[in-house]
Order: sequence, then C-alpha cells, then structure tokens
Amino acid sequence: MVNDEITYPIFRKYETNTSFFKIVSPKKFIEIQVMGSTFFRYEKEAKILPDFHLINDMINHHNNHWIASHEKEFELVYSSYLESVSLVN
Repeated sequence: MVNDEITYPIFRKYETNTSFFKIVSPKKFIEIQVMGSTFFRYEKEAKILPDFHLINDMINHHNNHWIASHEKEFELVYSSYLESVSLVN
C-alpha cells in the first residue's frame, strides 16, 4: 500500500475550494478547511486501514473527489488560517 516512488508533499483540494490538503507522507496529511471567513486546521495520522485508504485515495484522485493543487495555493490558505488564529488570540 505504501508507494516509495512518490515524492512528498502532495497537494490536493476539493473542487469547491472548501478544503485544501497537504499530504506529507503515506501516513499523514494536513487539511485546511474554509467556511466563509473561518478557517480550521486538522492534522491526521493514519493508524487504521480506512485512514490509509483515505490518503491513498487522495493521492490517486479516486472518483475525482480530490483535484490537484500546488504548494503556493496551500500556503496562501494556510497563511489565511494563521492570520485568523492570531486575530482570535
């Protein structure tokens, strides 16, 4: 299930631009979710088989549920998340 030929990180997003993903390894990803002007950050480390399948599906664009993104786009959304967190604190 783990493909050693893949270079990480890999970037994916939903077509609706509501979630952006940075897959950092075959076992871990970071998601930035956008809801209007509110941002949420989730970090997921796979420990059970369904989680490994989720990451594999993201990498392989399973059912076209995820589309390709790039580092610059993820970093832009991530910086918006950081700004929103600093406004709260």
